[in-house]
Amino acid sequence: RLPGHDPRARPDEGPPHTVSVRAVLLSKYELTQAQWVRAAGSNPSVFAPGRLGGADSPAAPRPSLLHPVESVSWDDCVRVLPRIGLRLPLEAEWEYAARAGTTSVWWTGDDARSLEGAAIVAGPGAVAEAAGAGREPRVEDGKLAGHAPVGSLAANPFGLHDVAGNVIEWCADAFYDYPGRPRVPPEPGAGQRHPRRGGGWFLDESFARSACRHHGPASFQSQSLGVRPALDLVEP
Repeated sequence: RLPGHDPRARPDEGPPHTVSVRAVLLSKYELTQAQWVRAAGSNPSVFAPGRLGGADSPAAPRPSLLHPVESVSWDDCVRVLPRIGLRLPLEAEWEYAARAGTTSVWWTGDDARSLEGAAIVAGPGAVAEAAGAGREPRVEDGKLAGHAPVGSLAANPFGLHDVAGNVIEWCADAFYDYPGRPRVPPEPGAGQRHPRRGGGWFLDESFARSACRHHGPASFQSQSLGVRPALDLVEP
């Protein structure tokens, strides 16, 4: 396998190309519910203390304020993060930090089994199996019926936890096609869409690949979608 080659890559995840990023700090952890409450004054998370998030299985975690904040939109993030001197990372900044110098499919290696102990994701094929059964993935598809406290599993070589799972994370940019690939015009009437990176607790391991890109409108919210804030080292 060539460095950086991902046999599962979709068309909008290539071709590989060089990107320059300036010096920036990305949070070691996904933003917690406690941190969001201090900045925003309320907790939008579905899996939050006192809420079960619809999970009725004994295996469902009992969330605390150390769990990642979720059900936040891109609009919410760009409104709240500047209050505490932070911002959303650019997509290139996110991938650079998530890869942490690796060129493998996952930062843990090229075998999905390497994610054990490093990522909270659903079991193999969980999304397809659930879709075929006409339902959303649930606890029986994976290890958990929700996310876990931040930093519960191993960090990548840069010291960042949960970049391959737990909750998906918003990025600041507008979603775009990479250089060298024909640009696809936006759907008629569609608003601006923004990248979302990293795997999620209810998605299978293919979504935790370092190259994996998904996107959504600025107003979109999900119980598997949160944020890892960035801090500029110098004035942009």
